[in-house]
Amino acid sequence: MTYGLAAPLLPQMRMLNADAGFPHLFDCANSLEELDGARVDRLKEALESGQAPRRPQGPSNLPAVLLRGDSRIFLPLPLDKKGSGLSALPRLASAGERRIAETLSHPEYYGLNCTRHFFVETSPGVLLGVWHIPPATACHQMTSLSSLSLDDQPIILYLHGSAESRSAFYRRSLYNVLTRKPIQAHVITFDYRGFGDSTYISPTAKTLEEDATAMFQWLKKYVPASRIIVWGHSMGTGIAIRLSQALAKDVANNPFAVILEAPFTSIADATRTFPLSIFHRRMPLFEFFCSQRTRHPDTNLNSEERVGDVTAPLLILHAADDSMVWSEQGRKLWEKAVQDRPNHLHTPVFVEFDGKYGCGHRNIHKAPSLSAEVVSFLKSVEEYNEKKQRYRE
Repeated sequence: MTYGLAAPLLPQMRMLNADAGFPHLFDCANSLEELDGARVDRLKEALESGQAPRRPQGPSNLPAVLLRGDSRIFLPLPLDKKGSGLSALPRLASAGERRIAETLSHPEYYGLNCTRHFFVETSPGVLLGVWHIPPATACHQMTSLSSLSLDDQPIILYLHGSAESRSAFYRRSLYNVLTRKPIQAHVITFDYRGFGDSTYISPTAKTLEEDATAMFQWLKKYVPASRIIVWGHSMGTGIAIRLSQALAKDVANNPFAVILEAPFTSIADATRTFPLSIFHRRMPLFEFFCSQRTRHPDTNLNSEERVGDVTAPLLILHAADDSMVWSEQGRKLWEKAVQDRPNHLHTPVFVEFDGKYGCGHRNIHKAPSLSAEVVSFLKSVEEYNEKKQRYRE
């Protein structure tokens, strides 16, 4: 592995980066530890030949419902050229987002002084920007990712929602809770392709899952799956469920636990209750365009259909005052998980935080009991695993 690019190559890579629409993939030489020389050469050749993915312009002449709760979800009303569904989940970068991408290689800019920034290649030509935020008590001990094996603290793979990047203030506020006592977890947070400083390609439900799966498998190079907690927020809950459903096929791949924050039952259900959709719900063909088209493979994040296949311990967190994705959806998802899960597995847990704390859809870190609820759940999982181990013996 290489821990940086040769200095003479960096300016050239930055130029190729700009010409080909790669937003700051090679901004920081110290951030490329997951790229070996062969991969760098391959990316360089792809950029020079024009074969590398370019910055997306979004589907042309296709209407979409823009929902601003999460806060930038392009709800799929458009048809592709064949009339079968969405061509992609449109993702249009604003000037503000481009400026944010420039700063992501410097976590200290966001007050994350002990955070390591790097890139992970998930497929040829696709790089994801990643942060590793260690527990506050181990701030200066984490000199490399191999240091993860030096302690036994939980490791949270965080899958964010559809708005902004991993640097959003409310996400950093949550990281702060997760990395401090009593939880004291490592947080691995990244941006999917099309977000933040990751390769700018319009994502689909499939590629979002591919990115999450690749990050999970990459993390397994350093720690066993039994130490990894998959935490999804909003759109990220749909991805977390798809990931966990796939991992359940191999017991050795199952994460320690799955935590869903403000989950929806399906994109269609979330659209029906979304505040701004009140205008669109009155359209004669709303149900046809919305409910039917959200089942297209490019946009299908139907968690209710899949949650029964998740076998890892499951915790669902929702705020009673969530006006974007109503807490009823989180409860309904929990009920479905309890109903479909075999009795010998850890019983799914649902926690609803009182609306008086003002958590809403994004600010669950404001709940005074958040840390206690998470610690209690993780402890119950440990006890369950110990009992299961004794039974086997």
